[in-house]
Amino acid sequence: MYSWKNQKGKSGTGSNSIVEADKLVERVSCYVMQKPNRLVYYNKELQPIAEADLKGKIYALGPPTLWIFWPLEVGKDIEQTAKWKNLRTGDKIEFNLKGKVEKIENISTPAGEFLPYKIVTILGNNWYERWYSHKVKNYVKMVDHLKDDTVENVLINYQLSD
Repeated sequence: MYSWKNQKGKSGTGSNSIVEADKLVERVSCYVMQKPNRLVYYNKELQPIAEADLKGKIYALGPPTLWIFWPLEVGKDIEQTAKWKNLRTGDKIEFNLKGKVEKIENISTPAGEFLPYKIVTILGNNWYERWYSHKVKNYVKMVDHLKDDTVENVLINYQLSD
């Protein structure tokens, strides 16, 4: 299991945690990450496939969004047009995503010292930085550069499954 702490941002401190490791969504085994205002369902490759309210009612669903693309190699980039569906309204949600594995760098968090891959993703007017560690098998740091805010989350603890 994993927990991250929000370090900065207008919303103040908060946390994100993996609250379930084997939830089936559309016959896909998912991790469920609880964020302050929603649940996000990630496939085992850490690609989001659905979002839900805090009670678990899914309101957006789509094919995997390539926030992380395997195998990780410095210099590798990706472009994707993702098409999700809003299950409340029936509207289609289309967005363009561009990402690049920029480098490997040393990162220190409350959970330890890591040498993760830095992945930068652009989605609309926002851009996101993610540091993925093979040792942790997840992100050790996440920074969201949003229109009106910058939110930073760092890994505070983790426990790998057997």
